[in-house]
Amino acid sequence: MRYALIADLVNSRRVKDRQGLSRRLQGALASLGATFVDEWLVPITNAKGIDELSAALMRPDRAFDIATALNELVWPEEFRWALGAGTIDIGLDSGDAGDLDGTAFHAAADALRRGRSGKLLFALALPGVDGGSTALIEAAALAHAEYMQRWSERQRQFVRAVRGQQTQLAVAEQFGVSAQTVSQSLRRAGFDTMRRIEEAICRRLTEVGAEVHA
Repeated sequence: MRYALIADLVNSRRVKDRQGLSRRLQGALASLGATFVDEWLVPITNAKGIDELSAALMRPDRAFDIATALNELVWPEEFRWALGAGTIDIGLDSGDAGDLDGTAFHAAADALRRGRSGKLLFALALPGVDGGSTALIEAAALAHAEYMQRWSERQRQFVRAVRGQQTQLAVAEQFGVSAQTVSQSLRRAGFDTMRRIEEAICRRLTEVGAEVHA
């Protein structure tokens, strides 16, 4: 079993500074390629300009973490994501995710269409996974996205700094504010709840991977 992770840019036509987004996106893709180096079957890349992304994963475990990391890096823009499982039998030799094809990508494309119609930001098409688990993961991911959509730029900066393993005190010193300001900003950003959602989704996707390969 192999896993296809694809995404499309939400409200693409409303993006005014496409060149600026393109620069941010290329930096984000490079960052993800290095950060999640052990996850890729084929690293994430542009599949169609800045509007579509594609990758192949060895396991499903970190798919939501990858989606979250990229959306934080291109914020306030966001991508809608879909994870599909099946075969990948075309394009693996090229090492370019844009060349890949197989039933995993067909499943992911179906999930992405369902995500668009249902206004989901992370949709699944994984064989053997019950509908309840799929619905819970997708609903939790949507709640996670709604927190991010309400962020300010400063909240995003604080979140990214803390994710970089900095303490709140170190973040406060970096930005020239009090530790209380950082703490309050992270709380208003919903960061603790978001991390709980991320951990829960990662745990369930890890279990799914083990179940599918059992």
